[in-house]
Amino acid sequence: MVYDRVRSGLGPHESASLGSSGHPRLRFPSDAAQFSQKPGPAQLHAAPSSTTPFTDDSLPSTRLILDLISERVSSYIQRDSADRKNRKLRLDVDRCQAGEFPGVTALLDVHLKSADYEKAKLNQRMSATDEKLVRVTSNWRSLLETAAQAKSINANDHHTPTPPPSETHSDIPLNIEERLAQMMNKIREESQNLQCKTKNDYEVEIAALKGELTQVKGELTQEKENSKCLQAELKSMAARLSAIETKVEDHAKISSQLGQAVQQESLVDLESRLVKIEITQTAMQKPDEYAGNGEIKHQDMDPAQCLCLELEAKLEDKMTQFLLQNSDKIVSDERILRLAQTTVKAVEAVLQSSLKRMADGFGTLIDKERERRASLSVQIQAAEQSASEAAQAVEVMRVEFTEAQTASNTCRQSNAATMKNQETQIQNLTELLASTQGKVESAETKLQQSIDTLWLRSTTMDAWRDNFSTARLFEALVQYLNSSFFPEHKSKLTHLRDRVANIESLLGDDGNKKRKLAEHGSSAFPSFINR
Repeated sequence: MVYDRVRSGLGPHESASLGSSGHPRLRFPSDAAQFSQKPGPAQLHAAPSSTTPFTDDSLPSTRLILDLISERVSSYIQRDSADRKNRKLRLDVDRCQAGEFPGVTALLDVHLKSADYEKAKLNQRMSATDEKLVRVTSNWRSLLETAAQAKSINANDHHTPTPPPSETHSDIPLNIEERLAQMMNKIREESQNLQCKTKNDYEVEIAALKGELTQVKGELTQEKENSKCLQAELKSMAARLSAIETKVEDHAKISSQLGQAVQQESLVDLESRLVKIEITQTAMQKPDEYAGNGEIKHQDMDPAQCLCLELEAKLEDKMTQFLLQNSDKIVSDERILRLAQTTVKAVEAVLQSSLKRMADGFGTLIDKERERRASLSVQIQAAEQSASEAAQAVEVMRVEFTEAQTASNTCRQSNAATMKNQETQIQNLTELLASTQGKVESAETKLQQSIDTLWLRSTTMDAWRDNFSTARLFEALVQYLNSSFFPEHKSKLTHLRDRVANIESLLGDDGNKKRKLAEHGSSAFPSFINR
């Protein structure tokens, strides 16, 4: 390197800028002014040194660049988070079926529009930050190039050969080490602040998500309890409905059986009584035929009819005995009728009174039966109406029970899906936090490596700049010219110089001022001219 080659050829005023260890000391603006006025060896061409010394005050603030870089990194992290959130919301919108949860779909659409707006705003902010960073970096680079050129002119006060390409990269000011140390400290502070801020933001977001998850779990527990209570009530209602249905069916059966039995009994009783009345009337109208008809059973007759038959039978027995006792005497029918007329009248009176009593009782019984049948028909109609109403109520309650059961199943499924989505979001956020921490650590490592590389380059260029000198180069050029030019060329050069002097004297005072200035100075090739 130039530092190793030139160190032995430095003068006392040049080697004073190096420390005991050989590393360059920190320079300040006062040292830069001294260095710009340092005398050098013989110059090839004299050059005016009218450049103003460059100071660090004209450079843009390093904090501004660091702030822009930090803002750019923060905007990128926020944009990446917004992009992930946008993708997650789009997946949720695609996964949510139409018509299943209309309120949730509308809410997701609102969140998606908000995420799109936030992403666009972050992109615009990143673009503006990039433009500012490019503008400030370009300005800083141009100022550093100007500073390097001014420092090179002020250090040597003459034109110097262009250094090798590998040694022209750095345009570092005099106090580069101090500024690099400050830059490293600021970058560390900014990275720590950024990491702490990111960590705090993610912790706050995770805490909020945990709170929401706890709230959702509480709501799910409440919904489960409500579902259990509703199921118990539905079961009790179903039991009550089944009991009511059983009672209604039993009541309907009993009512139908009772109606049929009452109707049959009333009809049978009425028919039997009508038959008995008809028989009695027939017997009253035709006593002879009735007396000869012995096939009527006593179990089908009323007490009055039985009494009448018994009297007739006794009368026949007495008549038979009388005829047997007085068989020699013939009794005519008229006498017999006169004898039996009194008995027949008494029997007819008794029979009429008994028939009247029976008719009155039968009419009362018929009226009561009619009233009972009317009341029973009213009761049967009311029972049928209540049974139909109960059946309708049972059907309505069955429909409500089915709807409640369907709603409970739907709510349970939606709650399970919500819980699953919340767990997936928490897992994604945990993975995102882990990946972000890894990215921050890798970015910090890369930044530290870049800073170390920049510090090494700046140290190398600072050493080359502090130890740069043209003394040995000038000596090498003189030796080359002395070895290249032969003695016979001296006469030619002298002849050419005389001719140029004659031409200038003929032209007047408008000669080459640069050459005249060079003639007043030291000779360009002292060894060759003195040869």
